[in-house]
Amino acid sequence: MRLRRSVLGATAAAALGAGLAVAPASASASAVTCGGWQNEGMFESYDEVKDDGRTAPIRKGPYGECAPVITLQGGYVVDIDCYVSNDYGNTWTYVSFKSVNERRYYGWIHDDHLAGGGSYERC
Repeated sequence: MRLRRSVLGATAAAALGAGLAVAPASASASAVTCGGWQNEGMFESYDEVKDDGRTAPIRKGPYGECAPVITLQGGYVVDIDCYVSNDYGNTWTYVSFKSVNERRYYGWIHDDHLAGGGSYERC
C-alpha cells in the first residue's frame, strides 16, 4: 500500500513540476455501489485504527456515501482481509471487528483510518 501511494505521489509531483495539472479521479453518483462487495474474508492479518481524534466508520461498501455498519474510535484493532480501489481512486480494506459483547462486524474501512495503511493484498 505504501509503495503504491509513494509511486502515485511521485507521479503527481513530477507532473506538477512539469507544469501539468493533475485532476483527481472522478466518479458519478451512479458509480457508487454499496452492495455486492463482500468477499471470502480470510482475515490473516490485522491493523489498528489510528488514534488521531477522528472516528473510523466501517461501511457496507468502499465509499464514504455507504452506510456505516459500526464506527470505531482510535486504538481498536481490526482483522484485515484485502483492499479495493473505488472509482474515486481511494483504497479501502475489508475488515472484521469483534466487539466486547462478542458480536462480529464486517465491512470496508478507508485505509487512511488505519495505522498500518490497510491490507497489501488486492481483492
